Amino acid sequence: MIVVSNYSHYHTPYQVQGIFEADNKADVLYYNAVNPKRISRICRDVPNSNIHNLFWKFFPQTVCRKINIANGWWDEIADDKYENLVIKGLQNINEIEIFHAFNCSALKTMDVLPNHVIKIVECGVHPQTYQNYCLEEYEKLGVTREPLSTHFIEKSIEEFKRADYILTISKICVDSFASNCIPEKKIILLPIASNLKGFERTQKRNERFTILFVGRVTVLKGVQYLVDACRTLLSKGYDIECWIVGPITDEYMKTMSREDYDERVKFMGAVPPEKLPFYYSAASVFIMPSVIDSFCMSVYESMACGTPVIVSDRVGATVHHGRDGFVYPFGDIDAMIESIVKFYDNRDLIEEYGASAKIAASARGWREYGSELLNLYNSLKRNRV
Repeated sequence: MIVVSNYSHYHTPYQVQGIFEADNKADVLYYNAVNPKRISRICRDVPNSNIHNLFWKFFPQTVCRKINIANGWWDEIADDKYENLVIKGLQNINEIEIFHAFNCSALKTMDVLPNHVIKIVECGVHPQTYQNYCLEEYEKLGVTREPLSTHFIEKSIEEFKRADYILTISKICVDSFASNCIPEKKIILLPIASNLKGFERTQKRNERFTILFVGRVTVLKGVQYLVDACRTLLSKGYDIECWIVGPITDEYMKTMSREDYDERVKFMGAVPPEKLPFYYSAASVFIMPSVIDSFCMSVYESMACGTPVIVSDRVGATVHHGRDGFVYPFGDIDAMIESIVKFYDNRDLIEEYGASAKIAASARGWREYGSELLNLYNSLKRNRV
């Protein structure tokens, strides 16, 4: 039996759904504390008996998080409570072969599991690397806050020590673990798939050259660099428009969105997911200028809609430079502008790269991922014998 455990959402429901798409008789239990409506919508092929949903036991914590009350304190209590409930649920299960949990959902559970159980902790970028990059960016902007709690970092690091393997999703993530002295033999790279159902071209591109960003509008997504690049292009007479789509979730970006830019730099707020294909299709190019990003699903959503992408080299999504779009050095606004101008000056390149991007995005779905993950589990079990 395989136990998959993640207090939060991330890509785990798609992961479990992919397993059951690949093998509808898979012996997998999935523990989570995610809104059951979301789980049932995603995990449509997973039998109810295989899903242990603990959402309602954490309703007070969820409300406090929504209204931003003592997040760190509540999260620490919730982590501990969640693991206690998982441990209680596993007490009478003797045939567990693999325990696969997302970081900060694993420490206490791993401690009570028998030695023969293969323990996998999954994580994106190593939390300490993430913290360092973020603090560096905050310092540039005069922002004073801690991106990650001390509890989250310390618990994750202890989990990495005790795990048999660390599963991660992109080369950027692998490099972050290597730089934190994690032995190479413990690190497994398995890129996740993309949930691209419904993402396809829905209309013609805007006549005016349109730059698109989709995601949380934060300093850590590098939106400040995109705004500066667009401001420079407008000052040089380029006839562009920039749509920044997504919820504004930090104070610095709220201040920036209220500043008096050219009216063609538009902070559009959050939009319903079903509306996103309209924006991806209408745009000339999609840009993700992240400070650090383990994967970034919106890159693939854009590609699936046939729109080329420009990403910083700290984005984990696989973009073939010079084929699906361009990859530029993080924070180099001149390089970002140069990539934009290549598309601006050659509109045929937008269609050529967009067509390549669409093929690349559709090459691998969650069923294929699920099959690869099951093969990985089986390989680890054979190696343990």
